[in-house]
Amino acid sequence: MGARAAPGAQNAVLMAVATGLGLLIAHHLGLGAPLLEGLLAGKAVTAQAQAIIVPALILGGVPTVLLLLLEITVFWPRLPQAMRTAFPIPALWKRFLACFYGGIAEELLCRLFLLSLLAWLIGLVWHVSDGRPALGAFWVANILAAVIFGLAHLPTTAALVKLTPMLVIRAILLNGILGIAFGYLFWQYGLEAAMLAHFTADLVLHIIGDSIAKQIRAVEARAQG
Repeated sequence: MGARAAPGAQNAVLMAVATGLGLLIAHHLGLGAPLLEGLLAGKAVTAQAQAIIVPALILGGVPTVLLLLLEITVFWPRLPQAMRTAFPIPALWKRFLACFYGGIAEELLCRLFLLSLLAWLIGLVWHVSDGRPALGAFWVANILAAVIFGLAHLPTTAALVKLTPMLVIRAILLNGILGIAFGYLFWQYGLEAAMLAHFTADLVLHIIGDSIAKQIRAVEARAQG
């Protein structure tokens, strides 16, 4: 029992370390979690919270709907048969809970820690007069973090099928575009905006997208039968 619990404890420690380092680096760059920081400081953050809702919902929802259409019309017919028939689609409540993991854990790792770290490193050689990363440095860091975010989704695919260039491009494109949007929100509005956008995107993908995938599988199964 202790051996099985060890990976979870290790992940929790790694998450805590990444979050702590991310907060330190982000603060140095003028980034961070303004709503949480405001609450901890005893400030009123209602207006600030309301200001992030619309951009977060738009950048979390609109690109995701377009990417979902791209997945259905372009990528799905070209996916290996094992992915189209055997890729697990959990129960609805599990998919809903997974949205919280993406919105919280992945944003802590990919935006607060990874994006901040990359922006700081690139900013060491590409910065403005006050020492902070230049605009271009941030965008390079944002794109790199988004690509890494996309590649991080490949192990799940590799567990089912052999990876091909098409599957790699699919992972980078479908996840990377959203990652760039989340990074922009992190930069402009703070970590909370990126989290809300990520949660919104996952709702579209896991609730609507997976339900559509189930229906497509059923239609294909009837056609083959």
